[in-house]
Amino acid sequence: MLNIMRKNASSLLIKIIFSIIVIVFVFWGVGSIQENRGNRVALVNGEAISVESYQHVYRNYYERLQQEYGDQLTREALEAMQLPRQIISSMVDQELLLQEAEKLDLQITDQELASAIQSIPDFQESGAFNDLRYEFLLANNNLTTESFEGSQRESMLSEKLSAMVTSAIKVTDGEVTDWYEWINSTVDLNYALVDPDSFENVEPTDEEVASFYETYQDNYRTEPKVKVRYLSFQPEDFLDSIQIGAEEIRDYYELNSSEFEKEKTVEARHILLSVDEDASAEIVEEKREKAEEILEMARGGRDFAELAKTYSEGTTRETGGLLGEFKKDDMVEAFSDAAFSMAAGEISEPVRTQFGWHLIKVEKVNEASVSSLEDVSEDIRKELASRAEKEFAFDAGDAAFDQALMDEDFEKTAKDLGVMLHSTDFFTASGPDNGISDPEVFASAAFKLTGTEISDLLNIGDNYYILQKTDELPSEIPGLAAVESQVKSDLIGKMQIEQAKEKAEELLASLKGSGDMAAAAAAFGIETQSSGFFKRSESIPGIGYETEMIQTAFSLSSDNNIAEKVFQGVGGYYVFQLKERKLPDTAELDTQKNAIKAQLISQKQQTIFQKWLDKVRSESEIIIEERYLD
Repeated sequence: MLNIMRKNASSLLIKIIFSIIVIVFVFWGVGSIQENRGNRVALVNGEAISVESYQHVYRNYYERLQQEYGDQLTREALEAMQLPRQIISSMVDQELLLQEAEKLDLQITDQELASAIQSIPDFQESGAFNDLRYEFLLANNNLTTESFEGSQRESMLSEKLSAMVTSAIKVTDGEVTDWYEWINSTVDLNYALVDPDSFENVEPTDEEVASFYETYQDNYRTEPKVKVRYLSFQPEDFLDSIQIGAEEIRDYYELNSSEFEKEKTVEARHILLSVDEDASAEIVEEKREKAEEILEMARGGRDFAELAKTYSEGTTRETGGLLGEFKKDDMVEAFSDAAFSMAAGEISEPVRTQFGWHLIKVEKVNEASVSSLEDVSEDIRKELASRAEKEFAFDAGDAAFDQALMDEDFEKTAKDLGVMLHSTDFFTASGPDNGISDPEVFASAAFKLTGTEISDLLNIGDNYYILQKTDELPSEIPGLAAVESQVKSDLIGKMQIEQAKEKAEELLASLKGSGDMAAAAAAFGIETQSSGFFKRSESIPGIGYETEMIQTAFSLSSDNNIAEKVFQGVGGYYVFQLKERKLPDTAELDTQKNAIKAQLISQKQQTIFQKWLDKVRSESEIIIEERYLD
């Protein structure tokens, strides 16, 4: 409910449409001057996107991914994301949008820009815009106010253009009903499973094993491996070298005072009587009178949570209208104004928002507060010590790297510096199993080394490393004798799957002839099972989330109730038949109508906007330098 009731909820679509673009362009824009080919990644209708702009955007986006995904951001994940391609495509789209906005003479006024920037929470202290904080944060990110405000203006211009393109989108009540029925319909299936593991007496000949190996021998190719030795510099090793004084703690407290401020919050319940924004005056008044009746019951001693379970039409009905703790900006203005003006235990008069009429009961008020220096000094000391540890580790690693380059003898460097020289066993691209926080990144650096080359100082997790490769094993295809047991096992599995599919297809043919799943399955010695009812968005009970099977199940009807083919799932091969289909109870539709309509409008707007942008692209002259795409 909190997510639905955000202030300015109508702008959510634009934020979604431009989520990638806003992230990418929040700090760095697109070059707007003609540049030679060597200094551009793309040319859009004669306007160049510079290499420098692209590099800044890439670095910024990569750092955001690291913060969000941490150790999960592996080399394979990055390759799958195709970051260079995504970023260049987004930069091209942004340039196209700016060009279209210029054609339409769209403008962002200075007042619009100032209001938008002043509303960004990071630039505020105690809920108000702070000039000094604004300039400090920009300087900390190596930005000038001119560059930031320029890119912010461009992002706002893009949003304004998008709003103009999609503003006429409407959704009818019929579309809402159709979607509600489509997404909430359920089906129940009768199915039979042919399990490959049930074919136990599969024994391939030596000739079949040899033939299978010859055909699939590349599947048994070994991965290349390397061994390295390395120096490690871990922040915790420098803990004894760090002393954080009271003055440093006080300075941090004073410079970061907003960190220690706790905004006022309220804990509340509510009862919602849904009313469409365009509802007639009669319906609005009818709902208000109903709210007054419930209010009278609540103030007369009836339990508010029980009243919510009985009368509320909101998504929190089952939990007695519980909203939990929220800040003032978490809710739409009228709701927040009422909730934050009340004391604990009070129940509001009916409050009208775009969602309908609300009755609000405040259960607890948590006043704004500021943690004292004494209360947070230990937390600050730990934070400063952590930063200092990392700096010490980096400085030690940097000095060791310089020393290693001069010595050209890794063992001598380690001995002279008094640090341990670690060694690994052979490892693959997944990295060594020796406690390194991100072994794949470690392995990636190791595999790039040639000869006795020493790596750069690598920051992996919180630690720093310097590597030197000591041995390597190339990829190779082993002889059959070395992998025969695995080859035979794989062949048996393949033969079992083939036999299971063949039996399932025979069962399906029998079912199509008789129409009786239980009888057809019994003839093959298989027990029929029933899935129970499930929706399109849910897994099939007893089977799992099998997209093609789910789509087929919902395409069946009473006149055509047998799936046309067998389906391979995790458990084996499935033959299934529609048992029953149910339409949803429309009683819940009224409580979900507004949310569904908003979702459908959002989907339509995104589709229309993308089609419009694709058309602009097709009519534009776009040259992308291919070397930057990989």
